[in-house]
Amino acid sequence: MKNAWALLASLILVASATVCRKDPARPQAEQTADQRARTLASLKKVDSYPLYSMIYYGDYGFDGMLGIGAASGSVRTPGEDWACSCFAALGGDSDPVFGRNFDWYGRSTLILFTDPPAGFASVSLVDMQYLGYGPNPDLESIESRDALLEAPFWSFDGMNECGVAIAIMAVDQARAPYDARRKTIADIHLVRLVLDHAGDAEEAVSLAGQFNIRIGEPALHYLVSDRRRAAVIEFVAGEMKVLWNSGPWHVSTNFILSGDRALEDPSSAACWRYRKLTEELGRADGRITITQGMNLLSAVSQNITQWSAVYELKTGRIRVVMGKNFDSGHAFTLEAGGGP
Repeated sequence: MKNAWALLASLILVASATVCRKDPARPQAEQTADQRARTLASLKKVDSYPLYSMIYYGDYGFDGMLGIGAASGSVRTPGEDWACSCFAALGGDSDPVFGRNFDWYGRSTLILFTDPPAGFASVSLVDMQYLGYGPNPDLESIESRDALLEAPFWSFDGMNECGVAIAIMAVDQARAPYDARRKTIADIHLVRLVLDHAGDAEEAVSLAGQFNIRIGEPALHYLVSDRRRAAVIEFVAGEMKVLWNSGPWHVSTNFILSGDRALEDPSSAACWRYRKLTEELGRADGRITITQGMNLLSAVSQNITQWSAVYELKTGRIRVVMGKNFDSGHAFTLEAGGGP
């Protein structure tokens, strides 16, 4: 495979890399006109797929909107269309990596850098269709970019400065618990909640349990990982299920793992991508490089793979490939500590 990785974005952040704590005293404030202008002006076209990059300056008001919505259930058969693959490789002294294929129909994509005043800095990937953009949007004018200000609410996978990564995958059904005393968030917004506020995987799981999750269509489950542990979070029959890794890796695709034999015997899984990922990660004992991680994503990619991303959870490096073009990808860096 050719090494055509280009360093196209880097957030240089200054703080301790060994302790990941947000400052609760940092105030939340609405994005100023200057921050809005800087955000939209930072948009760059990275790849003709197309892939864009953008830095979000200031606060996007996520904490203020928590609690909107109502809990519900969802049932929809994923079929061949829903074909995402995720893994966490945490073996030994190697740099832990988190990988994901987002398999859906090819559309415009955004890699987004955020640093909210009261949360952690993060990088994430956004399917721009959910912002109202088509496959090849015209974004020459600043006015045409206005919808990008909603991008933090539509992150499909990402990593924060603490080395916590999370990704969504579609499943055939989900029904979350409901407690009238708790606030409710949309299922996609759990990604933003974790990126902004989880210092490790345990905190991510705790946060998920503090809210009602409004299940959309298709239903979702999640793989979340820090540098040591990983968990699948899913909602089954009105309960939140948390499935921690039993070895130095974890894998999730598009089926409910709770109660499935695949947890004890991966070879029994109906999903060939799950079998392939667990076989390869087991052979490597969870020790793989960022390049090997991308090779693994290539091996389980589909005709409809929109993007492939590998996150290094210690270094903050990210590699992104668009549309299965594995001979040519893009490298980015998020360094631990603060804002751009």
